[in-house]
Amino acid sequence: NFHVLGLPGNPVSVFVNTELLLKPLIFALSGIIQSDSLIPVPVTQTIERTNSDRVEFLPVSIASDGATAVPYSGSSAIQALANANGFLRLEIGQKSIQKGELAYVRLVR
Repeated sequence: NFHVLGLPGNPVSVFVNTELLLKPLIFALSGIIQSDSLIPVPVTQTIERTNSDRVEFLPVSIASDGATAVPYSGSSAIQALANANGFLRLEIGQKSIQKGELAYVRLVR
């Protein structure tokens, strides 16, 4: 059996897709049971976006006071990965998450 997974070309997109798709596939094919590393964390500032027609994963840094958005200018902004230890998921139609609100963050380190 062959498994083919095409990944996008931008570094942050590749990283997120590897975390969400490739790692679970490799673990499943290896017979390893993997649990998602999702943790509820309050956000330290309001996070807004203009386009909410798709699911989006935003890089965040998690500290004792909560999750803070990492400066991020799009999927080619590889420097965001150096400062992030998680990704916050924004759902379709979700334009913002308010300061202090709990968000589920996927740990990546």
